[in-house]
Amino acid sequence: MKYKLIILDIDGTLNNRLHAVSKQNLQAIEEARKEGVIVTLATGRSFGNMRHVVQKTKVNHPVVTNDGAFIVSPQTEEVFFEKRIPREATVGIIDLFEKNRIRYMLHLDTYSLLNRKMNYAFFIKRLKWRAFFVGLNEKNSMVVKPHLDIKEQMGRKYNLPLKMSIMANELSPEKIEELRKRVVDRYGEVISLSYSGSGNFEVLPFGISKGHGIDFYADYYGFSPKEIVAIGDNYNDREMLQKAGLGIAMGNAGDDLKEIADQVTKSNEKNGVAHAIRKWVL
Repeated sequence: MKYKLIILDIDGTLNNRLHAVSKQNLQAIEEARKEGVIVTLATGRSFGNMRHVVQKTKVNHPVVTNDGAFIVSPQTEEVFFEKRIPREATVGIIDLFEKNRIRYMLHLDTYSLLNRKMNYAFFIKRLKWRAFFVGLNEKNSMVVKPHLDIKEQMGRKYNLPLKMSIMANELSPEKIEELRKRVVDRYGEVISLSYSGSGNFEVLPFGISKGHGIDFYADYYGFSPKEIVAIGDNYNDREMLQKAGLGIAMGNAGDDLKEIADQVTKSNEKNGVAHAIRKWVL
C-alpha cells in the first residue's frame, strides 16, 4: 500500500518527555515529504497552543485541534470544521468544577480560558530548564479569568468552548470518576468524554474525536482512509488509529491502544515517529 498522508499526535508521540521534537523525527518527516507524502497534526491542544509545533514541523496543511472539534489552516486560519459545547452544558459543568475547587480550561478558537493560574511547579520539576521554553510557547495561549466572569460572559464575550479540560492531579481516581459520572449522567446527550493522561478528563461536543480528522482528510484530499497513516499514544487517539488504513501505537502507549493498533513503534523517547515513518511508510 502506498500511503499518501500521515497524521501525527503531538504529546507523547511527536514530542518527547521534554516537550521537544527530536532532530530524527524532523528528518523523517522531511523524508516523507520528499516522497510526496502529506504530513499533518492531530492534537488535543487548542490551536493557539500548537502553533510553535506547526512552525517547528513546517506543517502547511489543515490541522486537527481540540481532539477533532476544530480543524483549521495554520497559514490562513480558515476554519474547515468546528463543533462547540452548548452553553447550558458548559455553564453547568464549570459550576460543578468550581464547587469542587478544580482548575478547568476552556479551549476556545485561538486561546484557552482558565479559572485559576496554572501550577508550573510540576513542569519545572519534570522539565527543569526546558520548562522556561514551554512557558514561553504557552504564555500567550492561556488567559486566566474569575469563574463568575467566565460563567456570565460565556457565549457573549467568550465563544462557546470547543473542548473543556480539568487538571486535577491532586484528586483521587475515585473522586475523578465521581465527577465524570455526574457530567455524563446530566449532559451525556450533548457531550462526549475523552482522556489524555492521568488526573484529568476532557469534555467534547457529542460525537467528536480525532477519528473525525480521518473522515475530513479523506474527503478533503480525495484519499481513501486506507491511504492514511495515524500515529498516537493515548486514549484520545483510539478512534483515529482505528479509522486509519495503518494505525500505529507508540511504544509508550498503554496496552489497550497497542491491542487495537496495526503496528507498534518505538517510544517517544526513542524517536518512535521516525522509526514508524521509515519502517512502514517510506
